[in-house]
Amino acid sequence: MDIGSLNHHATIERPAETRGQMGSQKKAWAPICQTWARVQPLSGRALEVAQALHAEVTVKITIRHRADVDSTCRVTYRGQVYVVQYVLNPEEQNRELQLYCTTGVSDG
Repeated sequence: MDIGSLNHHATIERPAETRGQMGSQKKAWAPICQTWARVQPLSGRALEVAQALHAEVTVKITIRHRADVDSTCRVTYRGQVYVVQYVLNPEEQNRELQLYCTTGVSDG
């Protein structure tokens, strides 16, 4: 991995449950870390959902290896939320993680 290519700041978040004033549970997102990342757009498409046009973008986000990042997480980068679809650990070397993410129709 070329460390110099990790030139964007991104925040990794994990789902967390919080309690409201009346004791009810609510879904929230808790930050795991802020990290340097490489963000590479892979594809984009337009979808018609519920009679409205929506754009969906797929990106690959590369970060240094972390044991606590998995497909339940999401990434916030430049105000945009990316939902992690799957995570690859190339050659199982624990040097980097490749997060394949989407944004658009369902932002987590």
